[in-house]
Amino acid sequence: MLAKPEEQITKEVNEAIIQEKTDEVINTYKRGDLLKMHTYNDAIRRTVGSYVLYPGNENNSKRNEQTSVYDEILPGVGAFAIRPGNEKAGHEEIKKFVKQIIDYKANEASRKSRATYFENMVITTPSEGKEFIAEKSSNDYQMIGFIRNEYLNFLITNKLIPVSKEDFYSKQNQTFYFYFYAIKSRKVYTIHKETAKAKYLRLTNTDINECKDEYGYKFQHLLPWEAEIQSMELVSKESMKKKLNDLYAPNSFNPKDGFHADYYYLVKAIITRFIEDGITAINATENDDISVYSPKIIERIV
Repeated sequence: MLAKPEEQITKEVNEAIIQEKTDEVINTYKRGDLLKMHTYNDAIRRTVGSYVLYPGNENNSKRNEQTSVYDEILPGVGAFAIRPGNEKAGHEEIKKFVKQIIDYKANEASRKSRATYFENMVITTPSEGKEFIAEKSSNDYQMIGFIRNEYLNFLITNKLIPVSKEDFYSKQNQTFYFYFYAIKSRKVYTIHKETAKAKYLRLTNTDINECKDEYGYKFQHLLPWEAEIQSMELVSKESMKKKLNDLYAPNSFNPKDGFHADYYYLVKAIITRFIEDGITAINATENDDISVYSPKIIERIV
């Protein structure tokens, strides 16, 4: 015979009360406590661990519990028995746990460390349709960008960028756009983690890997002028086409083979000074693992 709904509810309530009283007697955490820790992990951005501390008893075999989402210590949740004045109740376990966390955080090969690297890279880039203003800090990050010949020829033909020293002064302080792939066919293109911090821009129509010397610190074959980056923006293909044509009107730029990516990073820059020489970098690391046509970010020698 099936129990009536109210009888079933009463039975469940009684079981919960009995369990709670049992928890109080044996000084252990409640099952709901761990569920709350999972809630905190999910609700608070960038939280990687949530743990209950409760006045437990060292004689309770269930006094401590840790669970991990994956096979590493973080992210995870857990509960620790700890009672003031009783060093047997959880003190050593917590010391051991904190040491494991410190060792884990220092491990660059951990999943969390690798995920954080790429998460920070994305967070520092602009949101779609919102201009990210270049930082006016003391850094000297330089963006070296690959410009396709068709776009370069359009800029030169319409006298939008300088081609010589004599031509430079009539183009100084002129605004132009540089763009590169962000997302294509659901593939997110990797960029340097300092891309959004770059303040200066040099361009080349040569494979950027061929611009470097054998040690990777001298970059040559660059267009003979420098620009100062004003902003960077993540835009859809259609939005970028409109921005390009609005800036360059009455001329319009429409590549013969079309725009192939779904989203682009659009960099607005102003031509500032004539430079024939290449660039010597203080630090050019983290560039080799980026695609050929993604911009390289270096810390330059001024």
